[in-house]
Amino acid sequence: MYRVSIQVYFTGMRICRNLLLTLFFILFAVVSQMSIKGEKSNSYSLQEKQEIAKEMQEISNLLNLKCKDCHLEAEKGLETADFTMLTRLGKYTRNTMLPLSEAYQIKCDYCHTSLSTFTDSGKRALQDHETMALYNQSGNKKQSCSTCHILPEKSPTLLPGLIKKNTARPFLLKK
Repeated sequence: MYRVSIQVYFTGMRICRNLLLTLFFILFAVVSQMSIKGEKSNSYSLQEKQEIAKEMQEISNLLNLKCKDCHLEAEKGLETADFTMLTRLGKYTRNTMLPLSEAYQIKCDYCHTSLSTFTDSGKRALQDHETMALYNQSGNKKQSCSTCHILPEKSPTLLPGLIKKNTARPFLLKK
Protein backbone atom coordinates (compact mmCIF):
# COMPACT_ATOMS: atom_id res chain seq x y z
CA MET A 1 0.00 0.00 0.00
CA TYR A 2 2.78 2.47 0.87
CA ARG A 3 4.66 1.54 -2.26
CA VAL A 4 1.59 2.36 -4.44
CA SER A 5 0.95 5.69 -2.70
CA ILE A 6 4.65 6.64 -2.99
CA GLN A 7 4.56 5.83 -6.71
CA VAL A 8 1.39 7.91 -7.12
CA TYR A 9 3.03 10.75 -5.18
CA PHE A 10 6.18 10.71 -7.36
CA THR A 11 4.14 10.38 -10.55
CA GLY A 12 2.11 13.43 -9.50
CA MET A 13 5.32 15.33 -8.71
CA ARG A 14 6.75 14.49 -12.15
CA ILE A 15 3.56 15.70 -13.82
CA CYS A 16 3.68 18.96 -11.83
CA ARG A 17 7.37 19.42 -12.63
CA ASN A 18 6.77 18.83 -16.34
CA LEU A 19 3.81 21.19 -16.30
CA LEU A 20 5.84 23.90 -14.56
CA LEU A 21 8.74 23.45 -16.99
CA THR A 22 6.35 23.69 -19.93
CA LEU A 23 4.78 26.87 -18.53
CA PHE A 24 8.24 28.31 -17.89
CA PHE A 25 9.32 27.67 -21.49
CA ILE A 26 6.09 29.18 -22.83
CA LEU A 27 6.60 32.26 -20.66
CA PHE A 28 10.21 32.51 -21.81
CA ALA A 29 9.13 32.30 -25.47
CA VAL A 30 6.48 35.00 -25.00
CA VAL A 31 8.90 37.35 -23.24
CA SER A 32 11.53 36.72 -25.91
CA GLN A 33 9.04 37.56 -28.65
CA MET A 34 8.07 40.76 -26.84
CA SER A 35 11.67 41.92 -26.66
CA ILE A 36 12.26 41.00 -30.32
CA LYS A 37 9.19 43.02 -31.35
CA GLY A 38 10.48 45.96 -29.32
CA GLU A 39 13.85 45.80 -31.09
CA LYS A 40 12.24 45.60 -34.53
CA SER A 41 9.90 48.52 -33.89
CA ASN A 42 12.78 50.74 -32.80
CA SER A 43 15.18 49.72 -35.53
CA TYR A 44 15.29 53.10 -37.28
CA SER A 45 18.66 54.67 -37.82
CA LEU A 46 19.35 58.03 -36.19
CA GLN A 47 19.11 59.71 -39.60
CA GLU A 48 15.69 58.13 -40.27
CA LYS A 49 14.50 59.21 -36.83
CA GLN A 50 15.67 62.78 -37.54
CA GLU A 51 13.73 62.86 -40.83
CA ILE A 52 10.59 61.56 -39.14
CA ALA A 53 11.10 64.04 -36.28
CA LYS A 54 11.10 66.95 -38.76
CA GLU A 55 7.71 65.84 -40.11
CA MET A 56 6.36 65.30 -36.61
CA GLN A 57 7.64 68.73 -35.54
CA GLU A 58 5.41 70.32 -38.17
CA ILE A 59 2.39 68.54 -36.69
CA SER A 60 3.33 69.45 -33.13
CA ASN A 61 3.79 73.11 -34.12
CA LEU A 62 0.39 73.20 -35.83
CA LEU A 63 -1.36 71.66 -32.83
CA ASN A 64 0.78 73.31 -30.13
CA LEU A 65 1.94 69.96 -28.74
CA LYS A 66 5.17 68.63 -27.28
CA CYS A 67 6.68 65.27 -28.27
CA LYS A 68 5.84 63.81 -24.85
CA ASP A 69 2.13 64.45 -25.43
CA CYS A 70 2.10 61.56 -27.92
CA HIS A 71 5.30 59.59 -27.23
CA LEU A 72 5.92 57.88 -23.87
CA GLU A 73 9.71 57.81 -24.18
CA ALA A 74 10.19 61.23 -25.79
CA GLU A 75 12.36 62.56 -22.98
CA LYS A 76 15.00 59.88 -23.66
CA GLY A 77 15.91 61.61 -26.93
CA LEU A 78 16.10 60.44 -30.52
CA GLU A 79 19.04 58.08 -30.03
CA THR A 80 17.59 55.84 -27.32
CA ALA A 81 13.81 56.39 -27.19
CA ASP A 82 11.36 53.95 -28.70
CA PHE A 83 8.99 56.37 -30.40
CA THR A 84 6.53 53.59 -31.20
CA MET A 85 5.48 53.62 -27.52
CA LEU A 86 2.50 55.97 -27.70
CA THR A 87 0.18 57.72 -25.27
CA ARG A 88 -3.58 57.52 -25.76
CA LEU A 89 -3.47 60.74 -27.83
CA GLY A 90 -0.61 59.35 -29.89
CA LYS A 91 -2.53 56.15 -30.66
CA TYR A 92 -5.62 58.13 -31.65
CA THR A 93 -3.54 60.35 -33.91
CA ARG A 94 -1.76 57.38 -35.52
CA ASN A 95 -4.88 55.24 -35.95
CA THR A 96 -7.48 57.87 -36.85
CA MET A 97 -6.21 61.32 -37.71
CA LEU A 98 -3.12 60.54 -39.80
CA PRO A 99 -4.99 58.06 -42.04
CA LEU A 100 -7.73 60.67 -42.59
CA SER A 101 -5.15 63.31 -43.38
CA GLU A 102 -3.41 60.99 -45.82
CA ALA A 103 -6.59 59.74 -47.48
CA TYR A 104 -7.94 63.23 -48.15
CA GLN A 105 -4.52 64.82 -48.71
CA ILE A 106 -5.01 67.56 -46.13
CA LYS A 107 -2.79 68.79 -43.30
CA CYS A 108 -3.75 69.19 -39.67
CA ASP A 109 -4.29 72.95 -40.02
CA TYR A 110 -7.12 72.37 -42.49
CA CYS A 111 -9.31 71.40 -39.50
CA HIS A 112 -7.28 72.45 -36.42
CA THR A 113 -5.94 75.74 -35.15
CA SER A 114 -4.69 73.89 -32.06
CA LEU A 115 -5.41 70.50 -30.54
CA SER A 116 -8.85 71.44 -29.22
CA THR A 117 -9.81 74.43 -31.38
CA PHE A 118 -11.01 74.07 -34.92
CA THR A 119 -11.31 75.96 -38.17
CA ASP A 120 -14.76 76.23 -39.75
CA SER A 121 -13.98 73.12 -41.80
CA GLY A 122 -12.89 71.31 -38.65
CA LYS A 123 -16.06 72.28 -36.79
CA ARG A 124 -18.15 70.96 -39.64
CA ALA A 125 -16.13 67.74 -39.86
CA LEU A 126 -16.49 67.19 -36.10
CA GLN A 127 -20.24 67.80 -36.31
CA ASP A 128 -20.56 65.36 -39.21
CA HIS A 129 -18.40 62.79 -37.39
CA GLU A 130 -20.63 62.97 -34.30
CA THR A 131 -23.76 62.69 -36.45
CA MET A 132 -22.35 59.66 -38.29
CA ALA A 133 -21.43 58.01 -34.98
CA LEU A 134 -25.01 58.40 -33.71
CA TYR A 135 -26.40 57.16 -37.01
CA ASN A 136 -24.05 54.15 -37.04
CA GLN A 137 -25.03 53.24 -33.46
CA SER A 138 -28.69 53.10 -34.46
CA GLY A 139 -28.06 49.94 -36.51
CA ASN A 140 -28.32 51.59 -39.91
CA LYS A 141 -25.91 51.06 -42.78
CA LYS A 142 -22.49 52.28 -41.64
CA GLN A 143 -21.50 55.73 -42.83
CA SER A 144 -17.99 57.14 -43.11
CA CYS A 145 -16.32 60.20 -44.61
CA SER A 146 -16.01 58.41 -47.96
CA THR A 147 -19.79 57.92 -48.04
CA CYS A 148 -20.07 61.54 -49.18
CA HIS A 149 -16.53 62.69 -49.96
CA ILE A 150 -14.45 61.72 -52.97
CA LEU A 151 -11.05 60.32 -52.08
CA PRO A 152 -8.34 62.25 -53.98
CA GLU A 153 -6.69 59.00 -55.12
CA LYS A 154 -9.85 58.11 -57.04
CA SER A 155 -10.05 61.50 -58.68
CA PRO A 156 -6.69 63.27 -58.31
CA THR A 157 -7.79 66.28 -60.33
CA LEU A 158 -10.53 67.19 -57.84
CA LEU A 159 -10.00 69.26 -54.72
CA PRO A 160 -9.71 67.37 -51.41
CA GLY A 161 -12.98 67.04 -49.59
CA LEU A 162 -15.14 67.47 -52.68
CA ILE A 163 -18.65 66.16 -52.07
CA LYS A 164 -20.05 63.43 -54.30
CA LYS A 165 -23.12 64.36 -56.30
CA ASN A 166 -26.50 63.47 -54.75
CA THR A 167 -25.08 62.00 -51.54
CA ALA A 168 -26.99 64.00 -48.95
CA ARG A 169 -28.26 61.38 -46.55
CA PRO A 170 -31.44 61.76 -44.51
CA PHE A 171 -29.43 61.34 -41.30
CA LEU A 172 -27.52 64.56 -42.05
CA LEU A 173 -30.80 66.47 -42.22
CA LYS A 174 -32.22 65.17 -38.90
CA LYS A 175 -31.69 67.16 -35.72
